[in-house]
Amino acid sequence: MSNENQEPIKIVIAGGGIISICTAYYLTFYNEYCKEENKKLIPKFDITIIERRSVACGASGYAGGFMARDWCEGERSDPLVHQSYKLHQDLAKKFNGKDNYDFRQVETLEFIADNGKEEEKEQKKEEKDKGGENKKEIKTPPWVEAKISCKNVIGEIDATAQMQPMKFCKFFLNKLEEKGVKFRIAEVSNVKYNDETKIYEGVYIKEQTYDKEGNNITKADVKEEFIPSDILILALGPWTFQANRWFPNQMPKGFTGHKCQSYLVRPKKPISDPQVYFIPIEKDGDPAVEIYPRPDGTVYICSMASPEPFPRDEVEKLPFVSPTDQFYLERQQKIVKELSENGLNDSEILEIHEATYLPVPPKNYLPVIGKLKEIKGLREKNIPSSGVYIASGHNYWGIMTATGTGLALAELIILGKSEQIDIRGLNPLRPGHEDEDEEIFDWSNGNIEEADLFLMDDLSVLALEL
Repeated sequence: MSNENQEPIKIVIAGGGIISICTAYYLTFYNEYCKEENKKLIPKFDITIIERRSVACGASGYAGGFMARDWCEGERSDPLVHQSYKLHQDLAKKFNGKDNYDFRQVETLEFIADNGKEEEKEQKKEEKDKGGENKKEIKTPPWVEAKISCKNVIGEIDATAQMQPMKFCKFFLNKLEEKGVKFRIAEVSNVKYNDETKIYEGVYIKEQTYDKEGNNITKADVKEEFIPSDILILALGPWTFQANRWFPNQMPKGFTGHKCQSYLVRPKKPISDPQVYFIPIEKDGDPAVEIYPRPDGTVYICSMASPEPFPRDEVEKLPFVSPTDQFYLERQQKIVKELSENGLNDSEILEIHEATYLPVPPKNYLPVIGKLKEIKGLREKNIPSSGVYIASGHNYWGIMTATGTGLALAELIILGKSEQIDIRGLNPLRPGHEDEDEEIFDWSNGNIEEADLFLMDDLSVLALEL
């Protein structure tokens, strides 16, 4: 692909979350991240991001912004996770992330909110088993007033970090708009695509209008507008399954959403230690609440609001703004009160967020990143990378892996392969995604050669990690 005398490649990115922002960023600034010999291959781009409501209006904006470098070791997503973490560190250094979006390295602690019951068991066991190794003593965080058990460092300060994702998205969107990237508040109502010829030509959109309170006041008779494009990138989060009706025989099946609930407080006495906290209520249990003190003196508190993914038809029925889940909000507040009656519980509540949905991928909880192989753009002869790409299903790790996902997609589009991050195991057509009832392909039992043959055809050396 050469940029000499070339008409810009038109790209539409559907979705206005952190995956979209990072993808647009690395497409726009790829010359700063590629090998010297690849700079001559970078074409001109005309990029439009289409979002129905506002930038980072879902999980991208209301997440805790937590990142962990080593928590996916041994999984297919590990290369993506490691590289994404480093990219976040590099961006924070380059753009003063500390001041612009509250990036900082943190120590991550886990303790059990059980009034010290498990701790008493451990102490009795230690008395019986004298002579064992001395366990490193971890101080109880100063804001915790209740008895707690089993304090563990589960993330060292050089390997876990946090930021404010809404600030991150707005900061980088501003950088993109300065470079001519367009951000449209509109709904993608349909696509122009022929399933027989596998030719994609563009998207139909309907502009949306909101009042100051955020209510959708779009008129019923708003007209569709057609936006021609060579490339469509689907970064729709938990609503990715809606693209099945646009590309019925090409899309992976099984996308849905996990419901989360969060709120934001400001304690009277700031929590100054650079730490975040994962708090189960029983040993070996999942966190019942997660607590993220932030550098600006606020504290973000969240938890999952449902243990199982919502069926896709239920997610589709939900209003675009999902109401606060009162049951899980009260459960979070109850735990916080038991832990810190006069500290966190006595804080000023700044925001109670609407419920949001983490994008849950099909079956194996790995994200799906890459090109829908058979679909081509109208200018495919001149633009071999034209067609439709997908980046979704990042689940808990979307904030962290957005950077690596964006860089990988930029390289797929510009070079035809992801050079810096191995994402083959996340290909949208990897075995197991053709039919949601099939077993997931086992990539670890000697079938690597077969897998490589499956993926190497054309541009399909595409997709990996979270």
